[in-house]
Amino acid sequence: MRPLILLILFCNLIACSGSKETTSTSQKYNRKAAKLVTIKNAPPGIIDNSPKTLTRVNEVLEKHTKFSLNDIARSEVIKTKTGYWWRFLNTRTGERFIVTTDPSFNTVNIQKKSRNRS
Repeated sequence: MRPLILLILFCNLIACSGSKETTSTSQKYNRKAAKLVTIKNAPPGIIDNSPKTLTRVNEVLEKHTKFSLNDIARSEVIKTKTGYWWRFLNTRTGERFIVTTDPSFNTVNIQKKSRNRS
């Protein structure tokens, strides 16, 4: 019994005395992979997270809705061939909307979606 315990302790000592270096892999950030649109029922396009676009999106929401920005949960903004597209949800009331705009944010179309998840 004693040799078995010594063997277990020896194996444990060998296993724990190895190199303590952590391995790390550095991969280059693939911009194309990051821009793939995975939002359900979204039109084809690329995700646009530029500060200028996000500022314009917030301005559209403030100007064309009666909701506070604190009450809005917004999806990613997608740049399409005809302009921009995104969805948002009023977190207080549960109302869902889809917004489409032209590239210059002059023409804004806000569609209210039903509460059904179909």
